[in-house]
Amino acid sequence: MSYCIIISRSLTHAQQMAAVLRRADIPLQLIRTPTVLQQEGCGSALRIDRRSLPAARAALRRAGVAPLRLYTTGRDGGYQEVTLDLP
Repeated sequence: MSYCIIISRSLTHAQQMAAVLRRADIPLQLIRTPTVLQQEGCGSALRIDRRSLPAARAALRRAGVAPLRLYTTGRDGGYQEVTLDLP
């Protein structure tokens, strides 16, 4: 199963994003940011199913809560950054 990692600025920011996604009925896990993705921000992130990404982005946009960065898993098991300005 492929998934997305939504990077947050802080634990509070991750919790805010999680609340928005839960209200939109998007299943998620609050996780530690994978070490290879820790560039800035705190060590908290959200993990969602890749198929939920469009709905998650729309819900976060409506709520005015922007993620720091987004990544999807690649076929090789690595991560690929997703541009935030895409619809």
